[in-house]
Amino acid sequence: MNQPLRITELEFKPTLHTILSDLVSIPLVCDHCQHTTDYSLKSIKQQDGLMCEHCYHVRSMSNTELLLLQAVLAKSGFHFANETATG
Repeated sequence: MNQPLRITELEFKPTLHTILSDLVSIPLVCDHCQHTTDYSLKSIKQQDGLMCEHCYHVRSMSNTELLLLQAVLAKSGFHFANETATG
């Protein structure tokens, strides 16, 4: 009899890690108009406010959201060039 694999056994574990520079762009969906805009990691980490290029809605990314983004990227093998996201 075959047993299904548990989800933890199927978890992706990267063998290669990549350090992302501050110039790397990441697409984020606007909360207001649901369109995607690319933002550099530098602008995301500065937390000065991100302006949607479609509707011009401005929002700030909270420290919690930044830490979550960093954790999701790290789980996929991508790491920030410097650890300013935690401070």
